Amino acid sequence: MAKINGKKTVFCYLCGHPFDVSTRAMTVNCPKCHKQLMIDDVTVKTYTAVTTLPSCGTIVVRARGRVVAKKVLGQIGVECNGTIEADIETTGFVRLGKKAKCKGAIRAGTLKIADGAQLTGPITVPWTNHDTSH
Repeated sequence: MAKINGKKTVFCYLCGHPFDVSTRAMTVNCPKCHKQLMIDDVTVKTYTAVTTLPSCGTIVVRARGRVVAKKVLGQIGVECNGTIEADIETTGFVRLGKKAKCKGAIRAGTLKIADGAQLTGPITVPWTNHDTSH
Protein backbone atom coordinates (compact mmCIF):
# COMPACT_ATOMS: atom_id res chain seq x y z
CA MET A 1 0.00 0.00 0.00
CA ALA A 2 1.37 3.37 -0.99
CA LYS A 3 1.29 6.02 1.75
CA ILE A 4 0.92 9.66 0.66
CA ASN A 5 0.20 12.60 3.02
CA GLY A 6 -1.59 10.59 5.70
CA LYS A 7 -3.37 8.44 3.12
CA LYS A 8 -2.74 5.01 1.69
CA THR A 9 -4.08 3.21 -1.34
CA VAL A 10 -5.97 -0.01 -0.70
CA PHE A 11 -7.77 -2.45 -2.98
CA CYS A 12 -11.16 -3.87 -2.08
CA TYR A 13 -10.70 -7.58 -1.37
CA LEU A 14 -14.20 -8.19 -2.75
CA CYS A 15 -14.30 -6.26 -6.04
CA GLY A 16 -10.66 -5.17 -6.56
CA HIS A 17 -11.43 -1.44 -6.70
CA PRO A 18 -8.46 0.76 -5.67
CA PHE A 19 -9.09 3.82 -3.50
CA ASP A 20 -7.35 6.02 -0.92
CA VAL A 21 -8.07 5.91 2.81
CA SER A 22 -6.65 7.62 5.85
CA THR A 23 -3.67 5.83 7.41
CA ARG A 24 -5.66 5.88 10.67
CA ALA A 25 -8.71 4.12 9.21
CA MET A 26 -9.55 0.69 10.62
CA THR A 27 -12.66 0.01 8.53
CA VAL A 28 -14.16 1.73 5.51
CA ASN A 29 -16.89 1.14 2.92
CA CYS A 30 -15.74 0.42 -0.64
CA PRO A 31 -16.88 3.29 -2.90
CA LYS A 32 -17.63 0.82 -5.71
CA CYS A 33 -19.34 -2.23 -4.13
CA HIS A 34 -20.33 -0.39 -0.90
CA LYS A 35 -19.31 -3.32 1.34
CA GLN A 36 -17.60 -2.65 4.65
CA LEU A 37 -13.88 -3.52 4.58
CA MET A 38 -11.35 -4.26 7.32
CA ILE A 39 -8.25 -2.13 6.64
CA ASP A 40 -5.91 -3.17 9.48
CA ASP A 41 -3.63 -6.18 9.46
CA VAL A 42 -5.08 -9.19 11.30
CA THR A 43 -3.03 -11.39 13.65
CA VAL A 44 -4.47 -14.71 14.83
CA LYS A 45 -2.86 -16.07 18.01
CA THR A 46 -5.52 -18.61 19.14
CA TYR A 47 -8.42 -20.63 17.72
CA THR A 48 -10.64 -18.47 15.51
CA ALA A 49 -13.78 -19.80 13.80
CA VAL A 50 -15.45 -17.40 11.36
CA THR A 51 -17.20 -17.57 8.02
CA THR A 52 -14.70 -15.22 6.35
CA LEU A 53 -11.48 -13.65 7.66
CA PRO A 54 -10.84 -10.56 5.49
CA SER A 55 -8.32 -7.71 5.49
CA CYS A 56 -7.07 -5.10 3.04
CA GLY A 57 -3.74 -5.64 4.81
CA THR A 58 -1.89 -8.79 5.83
CA ILE A 59 -3.31 -11.75 7.74
CA VAL A 60 -0.79 -13.47 10.04
CA VAL A 61 -1.54 -16.77 11.76
CA ARG A 62 0.96 -17.29 14.61
CA ALA A 63 2.38 -20.69 15.60
CA ARG A 64 -0.43 -21.44 18.10
CA GLY A 65 -3.09 -19.79 15.95
CA ARG A 66 -5.75 -21.75 14.10
CA VAL A 67 -8.27 -20.38 11.62
CA VAL A 68 -11.35 -22.36 10.62
CA ALA A 69 -13.34 -20.52 7.93
CA LYS A 70 -14.74 -20.76 4.44
CA LYS A 71 -12.35 -18.09 3.13
CA VAL A 72 -9.34 -16.07 4.20
CA LEU A 73 -9.06 -12.89 2.11
CA GLY A 74 -5.81 -10.94 2.58
CA GLN A 75 -5.29 -8.17 0.05
CA ILE A 76 -1.55 -7.75 0.72
CA GLY A 77 -0.93 -11.34 1.77
CA VAL A 78 -1.29 -14.23 4.20
CA GLU A 79 1.46 -15.60 6.43
CA CYS A 80 0.86 -18.85 8.29
CA ASN A 81 2.98 -20.45 11.00
CA GLY A 82 -0.01 -22.21 12.59
CA THR A 83 -3.08 -23.83 11.02
CA ILE A 84 -5.52 -22.59 8.39
CA GLU A 85 -8.54 -24.65 7.42
CA ALA A 86 -9.99 -22.41 4.72
CA ASP A 87 -9.64 -21.37 1.11
CA ILE A 88 -7.08 -18.57 0.83
CA GLU A 89 -7.44 -15.80 -1.76
CA THR A 90 -4.94 -12.98 -2.22
CA THR A 91 -3.42 -11.21 -5.17
CA GLY A 92 -0.40 -10.75 -2.89
CA PHE A 93 1.74 -13.38 -1.18
CA VAL A 94 1.12 -16.56 0.79
CA ARG A 95 3.96 -17.73 3.03
CA LEU A 96 3.72 -21.05 4.86
CA GLY A 97 6.23 -21.56 7.67
CA LYS A 98 7.92 -24.88 8.45
CA LYS A 99 5.24 -25.92 10.98
CA ALA A 100 2.27 -24.52 9.04
CA LYS A 101 -0.72 -26.70 8.24
CA CYS A 102 -3.00 -25.52 5.49
CA LYS A 103 -6.11 -27.33 4.29
CA GLY A 104 -7.99 -25.68 1.44
CA ALA A 105 -7.53 -24.09 -1.95
CA ILE A 106 -4.84 -21.43 -2.32
CA ARG A 107 -5.17 -18.70 -4.92
CA ALA A 108 -2.31 -16.22 -4.63
CA GLY A 109 -0.02 -13.90 -6.52
CA THR A 110 3.04 -15.67 -5.06
CA LEU A 111 3.53 -18.69 -2.82
CA LYS A 112 6.46 -19.61 -0.58
CA ILE A 113 6.36 -22.95 1.24
CA ALA A 114 9.02 -23.77 3.87
CA ASP A 115 10.29 -27.34 4.22
CA GLY A 116 8.05 -29.17 6.66
CA ALA A 117 4.84 -27.26 5.92
CA GLN A 118 1.77 -29.41 5.30
CA LEU A 119 -0.49 -28.43 2.43
CA THR A 120 -3.70 -30.12 1.30
CA GLY A 121 -5.69 -28.61 -1.57
CA PRO A 122 -5.40 -27.13 -5.05
CA ILE A 123 -3.05 -24.23 -5.78
CA THR A 124 -3.44 -21.44 -8.34
CA VAL A 125 -0.37 -19.20 -8.65
CA PRO A 126 -0.19 -16.53 -9.98
CA TRP A 127 -3.76 -15.52 -9.29
CA THR A 128 -5.08 -12.06 -10.20
CA ASN A 129 -8.83 -12.63 -10.36
CA HIS A 130 -11.16 -10.20 -8.63
CA ASP A 131 -14.39 -12.16 -8.86
CA THR A 132 -17.19 -10.31 -7.07
CA SER A 133 -19.31 -13.44 -6.49
CA HIS A 134 -17.62 -14.26 -3.13
